[in-house]
Amino acid sequence: MEISIPVEKYVLDNGLEVILSPEPAAATVATNLWYHVGAVDERPGRTGFAHLFEHMMFEGSGHVPGELIDILTESVGAYTNASTHNDYTNYVIPNLPPEQLELALWIESDRMGYLLDCLDARNLANQIAVVRNERRQNWEQAPYALTYQAVNEILFPAPHPYHASIIGSHTDIASTQLDDVRDFFRTYYVPNNATLAITGNFDPARARELVEKYFATIPRGADVPRQVHRAPELTEERRLTLTDDVVLPKLTLAWPSALAFADGDADADVLAHVLAGDAHSLLRTRLIRELKLATSVYAYQDSHGQGSAFQIEAVAASGHTTAELLAEIDDVLARVRAADLDPDRVEAARTNALVSTVRSVEAIGGFGDRADKLNLYNHYTGTPDYLAQDLAAYRAVTAESLREFANRYLTDRRLVIETQPGPRHLPPDPPEPTDLPAESEPVVSAEPWRDAVPGPGPQVPTTLPRIGEFTLPNGLRVLTVPMGRLPLVTASVVALGGSAADPTDRAGATELLGRVLREGDVSRTSDRTAAEVSALGASLRSIAEMDALTLSINLLSDKASEGLHLLADLVQRPGLREDDVARLRKQQQDEIRGARADVGEVARSAILPLIYGPAHPYDHRSVGNPDGVGRVTVEDLTELHRRTFTPATCALILTGDVEQARAHELAQSAFGSWAGDGETPPTPGPAQRSGPRLAFVEMPGATQTALRLGLPGLPRGDARFDRLAVGNLVLGGLFTSRLNGNLREDKGYTYGAFSFFTGGRGPTPFLIDTAVDARQTGPAIREIFVELERICAEPVTDEELTKARQSLVASIAQLFPTTSAAARTTAGLFQCGLSTDFYDGLPGRVADLTPESLRQLLADFLTLDEMVLVVVGDRATVTPQLDELALGEFVEVDADGRALVSERA
Repeated sequence: MEISIPVEKYVLDNGLEVILSPEPAAATVATNLWYHVGAVDERPGRTGFAHLFEHMMFEGSGHVPGELIDILTESVGAYTNASTHNDYTNYVIPNLPPEQLELALWIESDRMGYLLDCLDARNLANQIAVVRNERRQNWEQAPYALTYQAVNEILFPAPHPYHASIIGSHTDIASTQLDDVRDFFRTYYVPNNATLAITGNFDPARARELVEKYFATIPRGADVPRQVHRAPELTEERRLTLTDDVVLPKLTLAWPSALAFADGDADADVLAHVLAGDAHSLLRTRLIRELKLATSVYAYQDSHGQGSAFQIEAVAASGHTTAELLAEIDDVLARVRAADLDPDRVEAARTNALVSTVRSVEAIGGFGDRADKLNLYNHYTGTPDYLAQDLAAYRAVTAESLREFANRYLTDRRLVIETQPGPRHLPPDPPEPTDLPAESEPVVSAEPWRDAVPGPGPQVPTTLPRIGEFTLPNGLRVLTVPMGRLPLVTASVVALGGSAADPTDRAGATELLGRVLREGDVSRTSDRTAAEVSALGASLRSIAEMDALTLSINLLSDKASEGLHLLADLVQRPGLREDDVARLRKQQQDEIRGARADVGEVARSAILPLIYGPAHPYDHRSVGNPDGVGRVTVEDLTELHRRTFTPATCALILTGDVEQARAHELAQSAFGSWAGDGETPPTPGPAQRSGPRLAFVEMPGATQTALRLGLPGLPRGDARFDRLAVGNLVLGGLFTSRLNGNLREDKGYTYGAFSFFTGGRGPTPFLIDTAVDARQTGPAIREIFVELERICAEPVTDEELTKARQSLVASIAQLFPTTSAAARTTAGLFQCGLSTDFYDGLPGRVADLTPESLRQLLADFLTLDEMVLVVVGDRATVTPQLDELALGEFVEVDADGRALVSERA
């Protein structure tokens, strides 16, 4: 497998590195700007500062004030985002129409050169509040998050800068001053500490001209100070027991390991796959399939420049202990250190590492995609053109090199953390300031020519992949999306029905069927199936949605025939063995119970039965609930499979490096003999809500409150759907939407507030989703209803309508960035009964919208007196705020939306 992508690197006089990787077949262009600064550059008392500064980069610069960054990018179908890591901070603007490359360079250069012109104490105070909400949501409320923090604290003892979590402590974040921000910017956010990657459909010569225009006048900074820290070593085993508000115990093992791209780093990745990378891996086979001790097992190498960690994580199945997990893991590791590794297993893991690397450069922009990968290579190796060497490093891994790695690193000098259910002990969370600072006066620009927003450049021809179609003689519909940029193929069988077809009182049956189908057919055991998938370097997945169940395989195109025949056997002749069903049934129940330690997960489960009423096909999430899953029998699955998987109720979707003729050959060979009759399941009808409209779920001690509001939506094929989608983008579908602008950017109540339509065959729900500082629950709910009432009563502005419409239309180019994404897009069309050219007509369906017609449409749909509100949080903190709102009677419910107590005034 020889893969090459075009890569060119050069350096401006001011030290800015530039990476160009053109891809003429792409529909979009992306920029990816790395600043070589992260947590490694923080000083004591300023933990989380690199991440807080990342937020400040979105608060406006000298020529791009306020929300203009997101307004402009969203209006052309793109978005902006960033993330902070131990060693670097990356800023991405993917999904741009090719003619809008200049817009991205204008934005990024202005932030690099003129952030201080617009730096404002009020904005800083707001982002401090936002980051603290992010900490509560992702680093405190999330199950087992405290365990991840403990790993860093022990493996990287102070003063090593990896010691603290990247998000920092509440105390350090809250103490940040404007001068800290200014100093950090002047030190690290300079051209000579940055690398800009441009990937996708662009003209390299024009890109060079634009980079010169926008970045060359920014002066070089002083040489950037570098802290060098010795990679830590453990001299003995360290043990720690934590309690957390979780349902199932978890075992975490961690060892100091090889540095990023150094000798041993590739071995670590391959060994992680051998241990827990797929269903054939040693630990998943032993702990999950054979002994049934664990619900999940993961192994991974977390590579950095000044210290890495190899980790194994296992969540115990209900009724089992971390001590049992540790004993079995130690037995497996002892065999690895003794060189007891099957060469075929090593070869399969090596192949999977190669395929994973190829997939990482398939999409052109965004996190973890091609531009990010080129910047990653450049950051750690000094060159972005490192793909061949990276692949070669994986090819060089052998059973002997894995044994050497295990004996060098995976010794008894390690960290062992047992996380047990119990109280969650959180660090201090000082109150927010009550008075915000006054806004500062902007600075007069030194380069006023930058004030003009650049218009579109020359039109660049782009062609979206087209969906082809044919039908086999047995009636199976085959949809194809040829995408030959890389030797990758995704094959999916999509069956109509989904969780809406779950038998009554057996919520989660379709999800369980998907999991069981992956186990094998009548002639293949689960062990043999897992081994075959692994040997192909493939990934086999199932996904149950409200209206469909999909089984898919992703693999290299030269393995397509083997992969499709395996997929066909699993779909047509499933094993459905009692022992597999029993194991997976319990695993699914444990996963559901474990997720209920998260306030957001609880809200998402509780609201559906309250929206739809009892026994409606959409009254539960696809994963189901513990009681419903517990009732599912082999006979239930057999009947569900018989009704669901027939040539008449399924479609085969082939995307990637497969032309139409080859697709026909593959489909006929693998699925041509499939027989059986079936009928399309009925479309779910209107909701039959009869329960409470306002509900509360208690989560004692929660520092954040999850809020979820919802209504039955419209079928995806309804003529009003796309028109309402435009209105939703204004309300809560974009970062610059009214909900997010109010609750996050203005009030600082939340890390994010959004609304969305799910879009299915029937009236799948319209939902509003956010998690807020528990102390601001009441004010946040009040502001949500303010925005709902306002958008129904007042026409949106011309500017809002134009931006939302343009964003929706431009987003069509984002539907096919990878073979997997193209398969999901095509599957969505099939399951909703839409034509393959459906998106061609989208611009026309929203072209005649006016502010008043959109207002009327939203007013007719958003019946606020029917909207269901679910609140999940701490009773003592939240319920007094709910009483003050005077929204009506609240009913306390459980995580499945079932009333627990009588109604309370």
